[in-house]
Amino acid sequence: MKNNILARNYRGSTIISIFILQILFFCGQGKTIAQENETITIKGLRQHMDSIASDATEGRFTGSPGYRKAAQYAANIFREAGLNPGYTNEKGEKSYFQPVPFIRYNYDPASSITILKNGKNKTFCHSAGNFIILNPGIQNENIPMASPAFIGYGINEPELGWDDYTGVDVKGRWVIVLNGIPAADSMNPSFPDTLRKRYTDWKIRDSLKLHALTEHKAAGVILLPDKYATDNWESTALQNYMYNYIHYAEADINRKVSNEPVMPLVLLKAELAQLLLSRQSYDPMSHKGSYHSYILDNTEMYIAIDCKKESVNCYNVVAVSPGTDSVLRKEYMTVGAHLDHLGKIGDHVYNGANDDASGCVIILEAAKALALNPPKRSVLCVLYTAEELSLIGSMHFVKNPPVPIGQISLNINIEQIGSKNRDYKGVWAIGSPQFKESFFKAGNSFVEADFKFDPIESYLEALRGHVDLWSYYQKNIPAIMLSSGGFKDHHTPQDKIDLIDFDHLQFAAKLLYSFIIELGNEQPLIDTKKINKTDN
Repeated sequence: MKNNILARNYRGSTIISIFILQILFFCGQGKTIAQENETITIKGLRQHMDSIASDATEGRFTGSPGYRKAAQYAANIFREAGLNPGYTNEKGEKSYFQPVPFIRYNYDPASSITILKNGKNKTFCHSAGNFIILNPGIQNENIPMASPAFIGYGINEPELGWDDYTGVDVKGRWVIVLNGIPAADSMNPSFPDTLRKRYTDWKIRDSLKLHALTEHKAAGVILLPDKYATDNWESTALQNYMYNYIHYAEADINRKVSNEPVMPLVLLKAELAQLLLSRQSYDPMSHKGSYHSYILDNTEMYIAIDCKKESVNCYNVVAVSPGTDSVLRKEYMTVGAHLDHLGKIGDHVYNGANDDASGCVIILEAAKALALNPPKRSVLCVLYTAEELSLIGSMHFVKNPPVPIGQISLNINIEQIGSKNRDYKGVWAIGSPQFKESFFKAGNSFVEADFKFDPIESYLEALRGHVDLWSYYQKNIPAIMLSSGGFKDHHTPQDKIDLIDFDHLQFAAKLLYSFIIELGNEQPLIDTKKINKTDN
């Protein structure tokens, strides 16, 4: 009986000891995360922000010297923190820079528009102050001076009750076209509902319009500015000139899917459009007269576009923190934000402090803590180029990943998280439902902080093609975006460093690190047998 009592006491003390050890382990783990979080400082965040979003980087336009300066700074910070280069080139050389190849259009200053009106010539040099070349086209220099034609919205659907080409021969002429479709409350003849549904999607609409222009053998297209473009001409110019870059992969795709010649396409500034269309039977800028298509009276024009193409590389910045677990280190989570922004026009620098230097700097600062206390799963930190160019940087990354795509188990994307003028006070997560519990668990240690989580399915249309998370979603890789909502200074010169809330940015950086640890230590998300098979 005595031996049995001793046995029970021994078992009891063992259970208590194990319980105490478990408490000490988890307390120690929490203490470690807290200690690493102490390395995330406002001073460090300010240093990163000053180096990335000051006027010195001139808005970090893709491929620009300012972008390269910001990319080099980010690579240096990853190196100093202790993260390894995340990209390996064809020669087996390691680098922090993943090349993203582009074709860039360079327009000669001699490009111009000449208008002959009532016997008087006037030439307007190519500049954002006069017109924007959206596409240089092919052999546009062979288009002779002639009277242009106004063809309304450029819709050719006679069988459905609308034909802007009626009574007008546009062959060999520049045609003037309104953007979009007639407004639902338009004073123009009623636009059929069947056409409104068909032409609502802008990609389908533009394709149908281009097809009609090609069928009617128009020489080129002059696009009239809508109200938004007129009221925000500078930012319109910036955003449209971004498309003077074509990603090599997209260029190849375009050649495969279309044998039609690409037409020259020009967007006029409102003042130049009004000059061209003044005293005509219908003026679409002022809406004077009755809507109809026509050839312009007493007006001829010639557009010269001198364009040369050059090959350029821009770069994603990629760094890796190897996982500590022999199994989980073969899985990778990517943590990314976009480094590019809109650049500079005239004296205005579009710094993009919140869009998205804020995302980049919290990754750079969290990288210091990550190097000191990495999770079991490997982490790839990626600062993308060309997000503002339809997500080209992140699309290139997932198509050409530095590790097998099957080993990337999840993605965290940071977007617009630090402005004083943010819509949401705390941190808002949008992502795959499997991340919800880990997100709130990562935020448990933060006192009086606001958090909310929404499933990605609720925001697919808003996210589609607009944030780098989308590139992963299309590859069926679970993804989550951390943000603080929109902000009123988006894509304006006012998005500067002095509008960044650095206390909030520090909180966001600490939360990001805690979230990386939570996700990085979870059980395998990928079949480890498949990973081992690909390794062999």
